[in-house]
Amino acid sequence: MELSPHETVLLVDDDAAVRDSIKVLLELHGFKVVEFHAADALLADYAILPYSCLVADVEMPTIGGVELLGRLADDGKRLPAVLITGRIDERVRRLASKAGAFALIEKPFDSAVLVDAVRRALNAAGLDPEGETASDAGGLHAPPPKA
Repeated sequence: MELSPHETVLLVDDDAAVRDSIKVLLELHGFKVVEFHAADALLADYAILPYSCLVADVEMPTIGGVELLGRLADDGKRLPAVLITGRIDERVRRLASKAGAFALIEKPFDSAVLVDAVRRALNAAGLDPEGETASDAGGLHAPPPKA
């Protein structure tokens, strides 16, 4: 069965092991994943699908996840985004929110937290893979606290 575009996740992380594990996790939950080792690779080589979700690391060489969101927005390409990072502080939270990120998740994270954040981001953008309409939109949403 071919997945529709709204089930496609664009994954950007410079750490191959993290990228591979997130890709496997999301594919196990029915998402098609298109992965990139760097933000500039995404910007150079991929036409953004109108029904996608972005999962990107905040800290990467050259272009981080927050800057990537800004560049996409400058090009008129807005998509629901989940940012992941090794450390969340007030500055990172503020920058992620200003850039339009739906969620900001601290590594290491529970796999269910990431999958839920992707589904909620798509839902909030009106692109729920289950076909439901969004009931809330916008803002930076915090995942449930770590157990």
